[in-house]
Amino acid sequence: MSQKQYQILVIEDETVDRHLIQRAVSLSQQPVTLQFLSQGQELSQWLSELSKDSSVLPTLILLNLNSPMQSGLEILKQLRQDKLLQLTPVIVFSASRASADILKSYQMGCNSYVCKPAEWPDFCRVIAAIIDFWLGFVKLPQEDRL
Repeated sequence: MSQKQYQILVIEDETVDRHLIQRAVSLSQQPVTLQFLSQGQELSQWLSELSKDSSVLPTLILLNLNSPMQSGLEILKQLRQDKLLQLTPVIVFSASRASADILKSYQMGCNSYVCKPAEWPDFCRVIAAIIDFWLGFVKLPQEDRL
């Protein structure tokens, strides 16, 4: 029996953070495929493609709030307004520890807010915990909604 392959959409504009996420996920025991998007234009194009082909629907979305091009909160709003993504968990994974960012993210529909650790071992543990929790323990509606 083949194991389910999970799709995680990572919306992150920092190349270093993309690489760190990719390395941390590769250490995970879960079968995960990552898709990386930058903010703005790439996201708009991806949402357009998703409306034509829902087979690329992610299991989970990791969203960075800080971007020079488009606010992560604006992106969160776009994601929550998309009918196909309304039930997809969005995890804000941000360096911001500002109370206002945390509150606004939850008000706009994120499922959890995780602060990016500065140290590599902690970064790996946090990514592993996110994956284990959301893909290993939580029952997600993706299989039932298409």
